[in-house]
Amino acid sequence: MARYRLGRLQMSAKSLPGYVAAWALVFLVCALFGHCLGMAVHGIYPDSPIGAAAIRLPIDLPVNNLSLFGAAVGLFLIITLNIRLQRATLLPVLIFNLPLYIASILTPKNPNRWLFASRQGSAFAENSKYLFMYVSRECPDIEAIWITKSRIVYHSLKSRGYKACMAHSPAGYWYTMTAGVLFFTHYKLWEPDGNGYVLGPGTILMQLWHGSPIKRLGNSIESRGESPFSVLVAKTLKTAFPFLAMRTSCHRMLAACPIVARHLRDSFNLTDSSMLVTGYPKNDNWLERTMTAPAQEVRKVIYMPTFRQLDWQLFVDFEFDLQRLNRVCRDNNIEFYIKLHPYSLERVEPIMKRLGALSNIAYCESGDIYEILDQFDVLVTDYSSISFDYLLCGRPIIFAPFDYESYKNEERGFLEDYNSLTPGPHAKNWLELEEILTLGADEYSAERTALNDRYNSFQGSDSARQLVETTRAMLKANVGKERAKSV
Repeated sequence: MARYRLGRLQMSAKSLPGYVAAWALVFLVCALFGHCLGMAVHGIYPDSPIGAAAIRLPIDLPVNNLSLFGAAVGLFLIITLNIRLQRATLLPVLIFNLPLYIASILTPKNPNRWLFASRQGSAFAENSKYLFMYVSRECPDIEAIWITKSRIVYHSLKSRGYKACMAHSPAGYWYTMTAGVLFFTHYKLWEPDGNGYVLGPGTILMQLWHGSPIKRLGNSIESRGESPFSVLVAKTLKTAFPFLAMRTSCHRMLAACPIVARHLRDSFNLTDSSMLVTGYPKNDNWLERTMTAPAQEVRKVIYMPTFRQLDWQLFVDFEFDLQRLNRVCRDNNIEFYIKLHPYSLERVEPIMKRLGALSNIAYCESGDIYEILDQFDVLVTDYSSISFDYLLCGRPIIFAPFDYESYKNEERGFLEDYNSLTPGPHAKNWLELEEILTLGADEYSAERTALNDRYNSFQGSDSARQLVETTRAMLKANVGKERAKSV
């Protein structure tokens, strides 16, 4: 548990200056408010102990009893709300945008204007990316617009001829206010995928999500670390600023099969009618390419561990030895690629830089694994949802749950029995993984097929087309006027 908490501390290190600034702001505001109130009381009732000077600072500013009380309140809030206090700095922004949100309610929606976003606006990725490209290419009657907070993404898409806008630009506000549909992939109250200030009723909210989960998420996580007071503050802000509630709402949420639909429904407080069972657009292109892929002389293996607090531990413990792994791969004609979760890259980057000197191990530079997933003959993963996607191509999967016990008990845990969701050999450390790689045998084809049938209800490469047809039907049925389901 101590090492897990160390990982949590490392995760929060970059945000510490922002936390400290928020803490200082709340403390000073509370103390100053108490001081001014005490001065006012002292002016009206000079003999009252409430406004009497308690101590005198070196500067000419007597600190009265209400100053001290305000400071105590500030400290109480800091301790109670902890890092939640960073939200206090957003209050002016929320107040400024409230009239714009009210205007968005009254603004007519254009059913042929579809917005697409992903990963809190930081990337061009996930299901939204592939659906956006399909609509841009195949649906000339639809105005497809990618909305982002990254100038790199914005300029890249513009240079490729796509329509894009910055989330908080005038265009981003206008397109969000008038969009008939918004497709997005993540839930985050304080950092939504697109412009979360003017997303009003009338726009269909399509949560495409980013994979079929093995691990717990949302309400299924046993401890979410939310204090009752923090929850109360969040609910109060959602009531005062309704657009915050829209950020964690949807009319439909995508799931690859009824089992996944049930897990997502329960994890996010949704209803059966909110779930949409269909294929994932991100699997269309790479899956189609596997049908015509030529045989390769060199066996390409991709290792994709999921995100965890102690991600660097995978490349330090568990018998990890880069030189030995490289030797095994070289002797067995294997090219071994490592692809990290986007949220893990920065912390593990120093280790990845050591791969450049090796002959048969490399870091996978692709920002989107679904652009090249068809190039790999074997997938190695632990608890990542990509294993369900890879089932579609029928190729071998090796599972490497090195930290199974700690991940199960200290991180997320699992929605179902892990062994029932992992049809392939299991390695407890790097030595066992290397041994499995040398064998090259595949004894789990039937088990993979059975799990694929359970977890992928749609196994073709036309998920984007089907989703477009479903969305058009929803627009005709005025689904956007229904109340979106909140997480």
